[in-house]
Amino acid sequence: MKKQVVTEDIVRQAHRSGKPLEVSDGAIFTPSAKDALRALKVQLIQEGQLREHLPVTPAFRVVGVATDHGGVVVKKWVCQALESLGVEYRDHGVDDDSESCDYPDKAAEIAGKVQDGTYWRGIVIDGAGIGSAITANKFYGIRAGLVYDTLTANNARAHNNVNMITLGGQYLGKKVVEEIVRIFIQTEFEGGRHQRRIDKIQIIDQEGRK
Repeated sequence: MKKQVVTEDIVRQAHRSGKPLEVSDGAIFTPSAKDALRALKVQLIQEGQLREHLPVTPAFRVVGVATDHGGVVVKKWVCQALESLGVEYRDHGVDDDSESCDYPDKAAEIAGKVQDGTYWRGIVIDGAGIGSAITANKFYGIRAGLVYDTLTANNARAHNNVNMITLGGQYLGKKVVEEIVRIFIQTEFEGGRHQRRIDKIQIIDQEGRK
């Protein structure tokens, strides 16, 4: 039996109706749906029992981190930056630049766990960051942005509400990486006119999977 997929649009419709949202057992919540549940405090009905909206548990604040062999040093900086911010993370490797691996595998590994709610957000590094962004964006509900300085990092969060960022391991210095990570974690989505555009992206995402 196909599992129900709860999107942000569905959550917002329930909020506008003022009624709890009924979901099937084992329903899958997209990352943006979880954000909306927390922000709008929509109640869920599951198996006939009224439940509160999904709580902000430690699992929702865990960041998944991974790299191919082209971003080993940058991954270490990313993990150090997350530690300094007090953010829990899971390191999916690799740890040695002689350990060759294909970036699509690492990007898919993290994107899948952001998609299913295991991780709150994700950071993936490869040589240039482009291939990982392409791969991650193949996953429904993932908005991955390639960022390369503080301006693009801020735009990615404030305007595009990204839940993943990708970094080019061959092109970034430590201080820039630290600032990018801080902005990715701390910058809030501005909503407003940007929400309308995110909604359109989601519609395109849905239509592209028909």
